[in-house]
Amino acid sequence: MKTKKILFIAEVFFKFLGALIIISILFLFFVLVHSEYSPETYNKVTLKIHGGIEINYDPKTPLPPDSFAEHKEGNNKSIYFSKLTFSSKLRIIFRIFVFAGFFLLILNEFLNFIRSVKKYSTFFPKNYLHFKRIGIYLIFLLIYILYNGFKGWNIAMKFPDGYYYYNYRVFNLSIGSIIIYGALIILSFVVSQVFKEGERLRTENELTV
Repeated sequence: MKTKKILFIAEVFFKFLGALIIISILFLFFVLVHSEYSPETYNKVTLKIHGGIEINYDPKTPLPPDSFAEHKEGNNKSIYFSKLTFSSKLRIIFRIFVFAGFFLLILNEFLNFIRSVKKYSTFFPKNYLHFKRIGIYLIFLLIYILYNGFKGWNIAMKFPDGYYYYNYRVFNLSIGSIIIYGALIILSFVVSQVFKEGERLRTENELTV
């Protein structure tokens, strides 16, 4: 009975997390479109880039400069979301979409595994595939992070009298983070093999009986 409760809580938690990610994706898509029609709404939204991308909203943020010259000569060097070109916004939000997409795929594999265990099919023939897929998703996610970190991106703020271009690298992985990613990838494949071996032993026992 206790196991069923734990599995139920885990399933509800993963579903809630998945729903939260989907809502966030829809919200960001709305912001992307809405900011093109009403950029002044996002005058207080700025970006901070320090190894990663941080989107901030602060009512105390000064209004964005009216011209490129004002931005270049003034002390306010903030990167305003409302001034970004559409392609720049798309790059930033697309990166978030990619992360969210991988996490949704991983959550889906966990949910499928939990449903299988709830049906007393822990060593069901395809259960090992869930963890194998998780390992593969983590590999692609790590490659994507490393690729973007080394390649770097260009973003641009558009003013009536010109563009302000900013090149940055979004490499936000320390050596420790890379080790953790590597450990999770290895763990996923090890667990996959454990379940695969468990299914093989279960099948042999059934045939013996």
